[in-house]
Amino acid sequence: IDRQEILRNLENQGRPVLGPIDQESWAFDPDILKREVISQEEFTKSANGLGFKKNGQYFQKDGKDLKLTITYLEGEISTQIIQTLKNQFERNGIKLVEKKIPTTPDSTTTAQQESFTDIVNNRNFEAILTGIDLTQDPDIYNEWHSSKVDPPGLNLSGYSNKFTDQTLVNARLIDTQEERKKEYFKFQVRFFEETPAIYLINPGIKIFLSNRILNTK
Repeated sequence: IDRQEILRNLENQGRPVLGPIDQESWAFDPDILKREVISQEEFTKSANGLGFKKNGQYFQKDGKDLKLTITYLEGEISTQIIQTLKNQFERNGIKLVEKKIPTTPDSTTTAQQESFTDIVNNRNFEAILTGIDLTQDPDIYNEWHSSKVDPPGLNLSGYSNKFTDQTLVNARLIDTQEERKKEYFKFQVRFFEETPAIYLINPGIKIFLSNRILNTK
């Protein structure tokens, strides 16, 4: 996934986000930058190992295309991100099928539409594009501890790992920033080995102020 291409298609609005701990945080492990890189050759080798072979545009197995359905809530930014992702996936031999959920139900349809909230709570998706608040404090217990797998928990991918659970608990119990950082570094190493989620971008926000408000940047 090329985050810079996503940003260019959003007219460079925002910045990349590399993982569950923001790269501007004191708890961010810079070594994950190396872990993020994967070549086309490595991907092809992995796909072949799973029985997929490139046939025309897509990898196939038993005559079926390698595909992934991604669910997202309709919106200007999310729609643009999905289109860029579709193009990137297709260039790499994967068909990305989009499942767009309207922000308001379509009253003209007879079938009852499942809301985005229902989909999230029921974990009824293969992949989902959603947003999460990256706070200044890197406490990500609520997003990645295994006790938060079931709704209303925020561990949407169902990620469960005893080692990372313990690092998140330890980081909450430790007082000093330097010791907390060690625990978060351990978490990030394991997280990027298993990749339960891929972080994309912070799209940024626009704040419009009256010219009567002074001393703002």
